[in-house]
Amino acid sequence: MKIRFLLLVCWNVIYKLIKNFKLLVKYAVCRSYFKIHNDSEINSPFVDLKARIGKKVRVDSDVIIRANTVIGDYTVINKEAVIESGSIGRFCSIAAEVAIGLGEHPLQLVSTHPAALWFSR
Repeated sequence: MKIRFLLLVCWNVIYKLIKNFKLLVKYAVCRSYFKIHNDSEINSPFVDLKARIGKKVRVDSDVIIRANTVIGDYTVINKEAVIESGSIGRFCSIAAEVAIGLGEHPLQLVSTHPAALWFSR
């Protein structure tokens, strides 16, 4: 009788753990995919799930999009583009093999051209 009771208690505990784990996994997956709109067409495996991608966005093959990127609605990103960081607006068309947000530059100067850096020294 005691063994049967213990098995029943253990079964209930295991069942609750599995149920809570399933809910946790479901919540994590929904939360991850929430930042990428369902209507978007993502054809690249290199898109970070933490990137915020609007609706009806098309991402071609071999495009790299990192986590700290925001892409507006109806934007098209062509093959082999790299977007490390930044915010891209709505209705934009990004060319193939372009690199966006790779480096930082000083904003306190008049220009970001390298000549401005030479004269500022």
